[in-house]
Amino acid sequence: MFFNDDRFTWVDVEITNYCNFNCWFCPRNAMTRKKGRMDYEDFKDMATNLDSAGFLKEILIGGIGEPTLHPALLKMFSFVKENTALKAVLITNGSKFKDRTFVEGLFKTNVDKVIISYRISDPIKNNSSLPPNFDYEEYVKSLLDFVELKYRYNYKTEIEIAFFKNTFYSEFILDINLEKFINEDRLNDFVKRISKLIKVDLKSYNDYIKSISSHLSNVENIPVYKDLKFRFDGPSAWTTAAKKNEKPNLCFPARYGSCLGLLEHFAIYWNGDVSTCCADFDVNNYLGNIFKDKDIIKILSNPQSQFFAKRLRKKRMPTKKCQICRGGKSLKEKWANILGTIIYTN
Repeated sequence: MFFNDDRFTWVDVEITNYCNFNCWFCPRNAMTRKKGRMDYEDFKDMATNLDSAGFLKEILIGGIGEPTLHPALLKMFSFVKENTALKAVLITNGSKFKDRTFVEGLFKTNVDKVIISYRISDPIKNNSSLPPNFDYEEYVKSLLDFVELKYRYNYKTEIEIAFFKNTFYSEFILDINLEKFINEDRLNDFVKRISKLIKVDLKSYNDYIKSISSHLSNVENIPVYKDLKFRFDGPSAWTTAAKKNEKPNLCFPARYGSCLGLLEHFAIYWNGDVSTCCADFDVNNYLGNIFKDKDIIKILSNPQSQFFAKRLRKKRMPTKKCQICRGGKSLKEKWANILGTIIYTN
C-alpha cells in the first residue's frame, strides 16, 4: 500500500447523502448519484475492517449528507466505541439537537468529538438554505443547550463549533461577499451566550476574526475552553464546486496543485464506494467497494489507488474531476488554488 512517510489519519464515512438543509455553499445541487443510507450491518463490517487494518486513527461521520438523519447513527457510534480502537467524530448541522432524547443518547455513546457546522447565522439571508417552516430560534437554542448539557454532566465529548469568516481569498479571489450570508450581530450574540453558559470570558466573534493573520489563513482552529474549540473557515473552492461542475466547460481546470486525498485521508460513501477524498461528491475517483471487497488494504493497494496516490503526491491532478476541483471559475481562482494548495501542503 502506498504511503508517503505518514499513514492515513482519518477516513471520511458518509452514512447517508440525504440532507434537510440546502446550504448555499454546498455542491449538493451538482450531485447526480443516487441517494441512500448505509446499512447498519454493512457499517459494522466496514468499521471492523477499518480498525483491523491498523493504519487509521479516526472515523469521521459526515460526507455530503446530514448523518443525524440516519436512524442507526447512535448504534453506529456505540459499535465503533465498544468494538474498535478508532476515535469517532460526527460532523452535523445540529438540526437534530432539538430532540433531547437523541442528544442524551449521542453523549452516552461516548462519541469523541462533535463538529457543529453553524454556517447559517441569518435565517432571512439564507432562507433558501433552510427547510420549510424551520424554527430558527429553537434551532439556535438547541445548539446552546447541547453545549450546556455537555458541561452540566461532564461528558467527555469534545465540541468544535465551525463558523464562517471573511478572508482575502474569499473576498478577492472568489468574489464572495460574505455579508450577504452571515449576520455578525447574531454571531457575536451566539458566542456571548456560550461565554455565559460556560462562565468564561470569551472574545467576541468579531474579535476572533479581525486580525490580518485571520484574513490570510483559510482555517483557524482555536481552543477556547476545556473540550471546546471554535473553528473559523473562510469560504473556499468548495463553495464554487457546484458552479464548476454544473458548467465544466466554463471552468478553468488545473492539471497541477496539491490535495490531501490519499495522504491524510480517503472517503467511503453510503453504498460502500471508496474514493480519494470527501470532495469527490459524485465518486468519480472510484477505487473499489468496501462492502464487496471487504478489505480496505486490498482496495488501497490496487493499481487504481496506486495510480491516484502517486499522481497526487507529485502535485498532479489525475482526473478531470480533480482538475475541476483544483481549478476555478476564473483564472485567478485557478492559480490561487494551485499555488495556495502547494504552499499549504509543503
